Amino acid sequence: MILISSILIRIVAFAWSLAVLWRVKDWRVGFLTAMLALMTLRQLLTLRQVSEGGSWSPAMNWSSVEFPGLAVSVLAGLSVIFLDRLIQDQRRNNEELRAHDARLQQAQKMEVMGQLAGRTAHDFNNILTVIMGNAELAKLHLQEGHQALEYITELEKATQRGAEISGQVLSFSRKQIVERSCFDMNELIEGIRTMVCQLIGNDVEFFLRPMAENAIVLADRAQIEQVFLNLSVNARDAMPAGGTITIVTDVKFTGDEPMVAITFRDTGEGMSKEQQERAFEPFYTTKPIGKGTGLGLATCLGNVERSGGTISIQDSSSSGTTFLIEFPRATKDAIAPRSPFQPHKNVGGSECVLIVEDEDQLRRLQVQAIKDLGYVVLEASNGAEALSLMDSSNIAVNLIVTDVVMPVMGGLEFARRVRQQNKKFPILFISGFVETESDEIMNDEYSKFLQKPFTSSVFASRVRMLLDHTITDSA
Repeated sequence: MILISSILIRIVAFAWSLAVLWRVKDWRVGFLTAMLALMTLRQLLTLRQVSEGGSWSPAMNWSSVEFPGLAVSVLAGLSVIFLDRLIQDQRRNNEELRAHDARLQQAQKMEVMGQLAGRTAHDFNNILTVIMGNAELAKLHLQEGHQALEYITELEKATQRGAEISGQVLSFSRKQIVERSCFDMNELIEGIRTMVCQLIGNDVEFFLRPMAENAIVLADRAQIEQVFLNLSVNARDAMPAGGTITIVTDVKFTGDEPMVAITFRDTGEGMSKEQQERAFEPFYTTKPIGKGTGLGLATCLGNVERSGGTISIQDSSSSGTTFLIEFPRATKDAIAPRSPFQPHKNVGGSECVLIVEDEDQLRRLQVQAIKDLGYVVLEASNGAEALSLMDSSNIAVNLIVTDVVMPVMGGLEFARRVRQQNKKFPILFISGFVETESDEIMNDEYSKFLQKPFTSSVFASRVRMLLDHTITDSA
């Protein structure tokens, strides 16, 4: 009986080993399978000899044949189990390692792409600013009804489109200033309802369902608005025959931390598994050539994460796609009033403004934009030159306008030198590409930021606002 049990155990172990060998195709399993085959064959021969009354070895008896054979059979079966588990764990670890390496390579590729895109956008924004500013100045010198006004208007529309694309590139490369403030997510979405409805057209219905009050978050309001606009445009394109967009806001708890959860759901065509995996990848698009930049969802990801939130695809099928956006909930008391700056009708003045900009065309534009309004203007091409000019000039500077990224000495280092002498010196930072965190720029009420590209009137208005705010505070 013991001999029969030993044979059965070895046959089962041999069959299992064959199944494992077929699945994993590992030489160690092949070696063990061959050994089990020989052991099983030998045990069968032993059974035959014993059953016929013969003896394959004169020195062997029943106990010396059965019990060691049974022990070896059990060990062989356990060896198959152990080796199977060992190989599975090893392969699982290898797959995880390959996936980790792939994610690392992707992250490094995206970092390099982000740096390249950010610097390209910086140069592009400089060019757009020069075009936009000079186009606006040209319109001021043309009489109403002039034929050239129509061409300049088209030029301004094209530059505005270029500015939107450049902004998307900067968003995914995370090279924009983040101006965080506390606001109610329900109010934000309700505030852009009209704009969203204009984008999606009459064939798509828009629903907002606030499930919780006081859905307060600390984020960059403009960038979060852009997230919902991008999602709405993608949803519209996924519903060519019409459909619905539903946004649900709620407050959930992750442990003890309350989270504002926003569910964005459409009834479009959905995405395949491969498309979902690559959805947030920059420049990836399923739209025809010329119909999309591939930056929509990448911009959403950058905007949400830079404001401390997360965005993911919860579900996507033929019945639609659902995105989940989550932010840590802020307190209602944290909502601060909007900036005290208001648009000015009269943007002229007689104060002295120091403009620090390394791009000659852009510097000339800034000088021209405010010099015609009565300001005294000094100019420098970098921070070091500006410090020297301030020391040697007999004119007291009332406001500094400086680019952030410049050779020799950048705007931030220049500002630090100036603030060592006067902590309340008003400084207007200008850039289309920021390599450092925004806290150093937006850390007090005497520093403001203007994102490139901008028009001459916006620049002049921002200069006047900062000067007036400084004068009011000192009074």
